[in-house]
Amino acid sequence: MERYMTGGSLMELLQLQYFIKLAQRQHLTQTAKELMISASSLSATIRKLEKELNVELFERKGRNIRLSASGKTFYKYISQAQALFDTAVAEAQRSRQSQTLLIFVENTHIWAETFLDFKNKFTNIQLNITPLVDFGQLTEPFDFYLGNVYNVTDNKFKYHILFKPEKYYVLMSSGHRLAKRESVSLNDLKDETFFQYYKKANPRKYQHSLTIFRDNGINQPKILESDEILRYDLIRAQKCVFITTNVGLGANFSRLEGLTAVPFTSLIREPRTQVIAWNKAIELTNIRRTFYTFIVNAALSLEKKFHIDSFKPLVFPNSSS
Repeated sequence: MERYMTGGSLMELLQLQYFIKLAQRQHLTQTAKELMISASSLSATIRKLEKELNVELFERKGRNIRLSASGKTFYKYISQAQALFDTAVAEAQRSRQSQTLLIFVENTHIWAETFLDFKNKFTNIQLNITPLVDFGQLTEPFDFYLGNVYNVTDNKFKYHILFKPEKYYVLMSSGHRLAKRESVSLNDLKDETFFQYYKKANPRKYQHSLTIFRDNGINQPKILESDEILRYDLIRAQKCVFITTNVGLGANFSRLEGLTAVPFTSLIREPRTQVIAWNKAIELTNIRRTFYTFIVNAALSLEKKFHIDSFKPLVFPNSSS
């Protein structure tokens, strides 16, 4: 039973609830009937409350009962407290049934459909999907990170590998001069124009691409900056080429008509490995485990879609072909 201290006395929550009901009805028998207790039990509870408060809350004349001046003042404030209490209970129950998870995602296009499937299946769990723009974000509180393993290799993280290490390709128009090649290197591409994300839209990806060129001896690559949505149309029109991976190809499969992906033999860096990671300090609650299990199972299906046994050119014909 919940109890509250007041002036050295203890009040029970039940006493306050009975008082509010009686104050609203101002009829002992009817209130007792509504509360499904005897009138004598209700009367004894109210008298106990008055004794603990050292104040008369009701004026009694025979069978008639009405709030005293002190009772009216007490009712004014205790009814507000009851309303707040009811709200607190409702919110606590809601938060138990519905919780928001903060998910940092490095490659949102890979997981877009998976997140939608999760939201449709678990309507009581809200996902706050936040693109990872800066690695410093991983120092903030979060529930999970979906991205590359080399960002979470220090000791404060745990992670589960979702896909095999990625294979790199150069995506180009099927009519491009290099589209028939078995493979290409950066030296083959030194005169090409590369698609680049707008610097302001994604400074991390912008800088990452420049690092690829610089590490491979191309200090001033020709760049076509544009919106990611227009990327495939620009490649299809032979305005540029784009360095991607088998995971990127699988995630954007429906948008690749008329394009060819040629294996890229220049070593960019250690092959990327997609993981789901979390801070060791956080507890994997039931809701977190629900999300974790869903992602791991979804990754098994995506792995089949993304995995490429042979490192050969991939041609994506037009639907009319």
